[in-house]
Amino acid sequence: MTINSINEIKKIHVEITSRCNAACPGCARQDEKTGKPLSFLKKNKVDWSLEDFKKIFPKDIVKDKKFEFGVVVDEPFMNPNIVSIVAYLLESGVNGVDINTNGGVGSAETWNDIGKLSSLYPNSMTITFSVDGFENTNHIYRVNVKWKKVLQNMKIFTSHNAKSAKWDYLVFDHNEDDIELANNLANELGIEFKVRANTRNIKSWNTFATVKENGKIVERKYKVEPSTNKKFEHSDTEKVKEYFNKDRTISTEELDNIRCMMLDRKEIFVDFSKRLWPCCWWGTVYWIDHDKFMDNGINKLYGHSWNDLGIHSIDDVLQHKYYQLDLSGEARYNDESPLYSGKMCYKQCGDCGSRHGYEFFDKDGKTLQ
Repeated sequence: MTINSINEIKKIHVEITSRCNAACPGCARQDEKTGKPLSFLKKNKVDWSLEDFKKIFPKDIVKDKKFEFGVVVDEPFMNPNIVSIVAYLLESGVNGVDINTNGGVGSAETWNDIGKLSSLYPNSMTITFSVDGFENTNHIYRVNVKWKKVLQNMKIFTSHNAKSAKWDYLVFDHNEDDIELANNLANELGIEFKVRANTRNIKSWNTFATVKENGKIVERKYKVEPSTNKKFEHSDTEKVKEYFNKDRTISTEELDNIRCMMLDRKEIFVDFSKRLWPCCWWGTVYWIDHDKFMDNGINKLYGHSWNDLGIHSIDDVLQHKYYQLDLSGEARYNDESPLYSGKMCYKQCGDCGSRHGYEFFDKDGKTLQ
């Protein structure tokens, strides 16, 4: 199975910035020990311009495609050009624009403008607020995110089009008692509220949150624990622990059952450096694990620019040998190959189809579709 043309792609996930205002534990951009951003992000500060975006995604490509921003190492609203980029997409006839945000950045003017666009195209945009707590708890996981700013931005956007907003609340032990408060606020604002469980939430994380104490800003170390309340537990939690066992052998049958984001779901991911990957996991690996998967694998064979959309067209990259032959062959099945990624791909997109996705509950733990 191969993708031969951008016309076959249904969804495009793009990092329009390398920056984020938050320092969430467990995020790929963070050093777990220090709680600080990894060095590659300090060296590579990027915000896409509208011209950058149009060059890679002209109107004939944009039309009828779904676009997604956020949820990798980026906070889309850190990019000062987000309004113009979203406006371009909506005016070009996209199938939809999904923006994931922690809600804690962006001027009032920016949020007003995004809200106005959402009202003008009421069925074409979704803003998902990833807010995991309330006034006294959200910052413990969403480190550095200011509650007053989140509340301001949520109010501005929902004053224009509340029906296009969603609130996804990732539950931990420390914020479980605030679910009722968050649900009540969501109801006041007219936002759909869901408690979210995902399979990354299977271990504890160290977090270094800054808080105000006695008029001074101080840093405090917290232990962020996964929710121990079974009613909010992802149904595949125990399976995930097994799948993430580094010593576990992946069988050929299991590799056959991988549902690749690119090959099977017709999605592509473009990272902030304009490189085209099969999914966001690959885009993250490019920056944080060069030795294993990149410099000793793809980059050694094909160079660092083989999938760079600043140099090549999307169709040219899709026609590259890696996407035409390697991804579904040698890279998946041959664990002796320098291209081998089968184990990583299985962990993320294997036969336990929902384990890498989210499961949602209402405030009382009832499963939502």
